[in-house]
Amino acid sequence: MEIKKLNKYLFFIYLNGDRGLEVLKSLILKDYKNLEVFIDKKNIIIEDFCSKNDLVLNSNIKVNSDKHIVYVMRKNPYLSVVAGFSQIFNNKLIDLPQKGTVNLHAGPLPEYRGGSPLNWQIIEGKSKIGISLIKMNEGIDTGEVIETKYFSLSKSQNIGDAHSIANKFFPSLVLNFLGKLNKNSVKLVKQKTRNAKYWHQRQDSDGLIRWEKMNALQVHNFVRALTNPYKGAFSYYRGKKVRILKTDIIKEGFYGTPGRIIKNKNSFIVICSDKGIKIENYIIEGYKGTLLNGKYLTNG
Repeated sequence: MEIKKLNKYLFFIYLNGDRGLEVLKSLILKDYKNLEVFIDKKNIIIEDFCSKNDLVLNSNIKVNSDKHIVYVMRKNPYLSVVAGFSQIFNNKLIDLPQKGTVNLHAGPLPEYRGGSPLNWQIIEGKSKIGISLIKMNEGIDTGEVIETKYFSLSKSQNIGDAHSIANKFFPSLVLNFLGKLNKNSVKLVKQKTRNAKYWHQRQDSDGLIRWEKMNALQVHNFVRALTNPYKGAFSYYRGKKVRILKTDIIKEGFYGTPGRIIKNKNSFIVICSDKGIKIENYIIEGYKGTLLNGKYLTNG
């Protein structure tokens, strides 16, 4: 029996940023051109890409609105793919496409359900970072797992590196799934709820470094998890917010009161709960001066 070619079918792609854009690019390269794209906020890069590739773009949508539900019912897509889209789908919308809806999640499941999974994995000191493709259901990241992919992240790499690497692997998860779907060989794995952990979406206010409670390795992981493209972990210096953007674990042992700044040759050391950590890049917001030896970084 001849295997049907899925690229003849209509696919809905819900996205906002680079994750979804890389998926779009990979689908087009594989001759999946019957695509409709949905965004819920303005994104010039995605808009330009869709225009250049003659893709239908639907913007400023409310996915659970009656208007959108009716639209999906009328178009009858084969599959919906969610890639970094910020709105939560209701159960009716999830089930409307012929093959349902799949979601690209930036964490292994069920251990990293919820928000900011890449950031949390780095904060937790994971050297193997996981991402997942799941079949969506009415729960938050509770659907059956289609595939999980792990990649290595060294202690010298940060959240920007993690996003870049993950965005290279996300398209392969989708293409692998479509290949299996084409051959009717998809195997779904139910999540083990006893291992489930929910993590909240991180906000900038969550980025305060507590020198007296965090050891040097914890501070280092915290900083690299929150640096560019995010605002950065922070502390306070003379009442001004200091963004700590890059640190380094050093072999030399510097000890003392947590938060104490030590000038060591051309670099700054700050004492953590166990020992000192090197500050390689920082910004003091609204202050033109530099950190000074003998002063302190504080909680506010």
